[in-house]
Formats: sequence, C-alpha cells, structure tokens
Amino acid sequence: MKKKIVIFLLAVFLVFALLVSALCFFAPQKNQNSRENTTEEQKTEDAAEQTEKEKREQYHFTNLEYIYYINSENETDFEEQAAEYVEKNYKNVQWINALAKFDDDVSSNTGTATFYLQLDDEDHSIVLVSYDKKKKIFSFSPYKKQIKNIEIYGGMSQEKNTMQDDEEEYNEIGIEPINLGEPNIVDQDDSLGAVADEKELSQELLKFLEKEGEERRNFYAVSVESTGEKDYKAVLDFSTKRSDGKNISITFENGIYTFAFK
Repeated sequence: MKKKIVIFLLAVFLVFALLVSALCFFAPQKNQNSRENTTEEQKTEDAAEQTEKEKREQYHFTNLEYIYYINSENETDFEEQAAEYVEKNYKNVQWINALAKFDDDVSSNTGTATFYLQLDDEDHSIVLVSYDKKKKIFSFSPYKKQIKNIEIYGGMSQEKNTMQDDEEEYNEIGIEPINLGEPNIVDQDDSLGAVADEKELSQELLKFLEKEGEERRNFYAVSVESTGEKDYKAVLDFSTKRSDGKNISITFENGIYTFAFK
C-alpha cells in the first residue's frame, strides 16, 4: 500500500515538474516575441519619420519668417506638407522661397490668410498657401497669375513664366473668353454639405459670379448656419483674395438663393 502511495506521489511530482518546465520554456519565448514585435513597430515608425525628414530636407526653405502663422511648433509640419505638395506637382525644384506678400485681415482670428511660395524651377512657379486661422490648417494650390514687382517681395522675375493672368483668358481667336469652370468650394468639415444641395448651389453661384464679372472660382466655406428645416446662411471666402477684401454671403430661404459681396 505504501509502495503505491509513493509511486503516486512520484508521478504527481513528475507531472508538476514537467508543467513548470514547460511554463519556463514558453514564457520567455512569448516575451521575446512581444519585444520583437515592439521593435519592429518602432523600426517602421522610425523609417516613416526618416522618409518624411529626407523628403523635407531635399528642399531648401528660405524666408519662412515672412509667413507669420508659422512658429516653432508647426514649422516642421508645414515644411513636410509643402515638400510633399511640391514633389507631387513640380520638377527640378531645390529651393522653396516664401515671399513677403500676404492677404489677410490681421484683426480677425477667423477666416483664411493667404501667402505665397516661389520655386526655383524653370518657370519660377508660385504656390498659393491658404491658412484657415480657426482650424489651423494649411493647404496648397498653384497660383497661375504673375505677381507684379515680385522682386520687392523677395522673389525672382517671372519673365520665363509663360502662363497668363487667369483673371482674363482668351482662346486662339482672342475674342471669346475661355470657360473658367465650375465653382470649387473647399468644405473641410462638410458643414456646408450637411445643409446644402452642393450641385444646385454651384450652379446658382456660377450665375452670380458671371453676372458680377467675377472670374475667381476657388472658395473656402468660412461659416455655415442652419436657419430652418432646409434654410441656411453661409459665407464663402476667396482662395485668392479680392483687392477690396470682400467675400460672398449666401442666404437660402424658401427655395430661393440670395448672393452678395460683403
């Protein structure tokens, strides 16, 4: 009887010893896998950060102090965005120079401020920088007009630039104006799309622009306010500012659009 008890206890001890050995063998392996996964994730993040840094450093930025909404906190992010935009849209660029030219109502903390970057490519191209002061978002678009006396803003002469002023473009005959296209409204948070029929709004806005002889077609939705079940008020700001600083107010009430410069 005692012999059976001894054998049973030995068996239990052997099973326990095997179980402990198995736990000791697999636990470090699991920890090792976890450490390896963490290391791989860190390597991926570091590689992505290095790629952005290399992309940014392939261009030489100058005179960014002219863009007074750039500070120590967002300068790196701005350079990365500008570098990515230039890389996708232009060739043979090494220098990105900020011009001492801007359009902004400095007394207001809302609305859009616009600035200009000039590239050292063959055309000495200009990039329009739009800054949403409320959302603190930069956006970039080509600027097709020539800037008069650009040298006084720290820029290079655009004599090589063959693009025409986009305020008045003509076809080969030189009589009929070229179709300037449909209005393009940047609606960052989709606040306008939530209350408006954007296709219908675009058509009615185009009629207003043509009637007023206004050829700019790019806008930002500055504010949107619902005034009823289907009614609303909105303000659109020009991507390229008017000389008088006015924007467009929209009122939609009982199915009728009312537009005005304000």
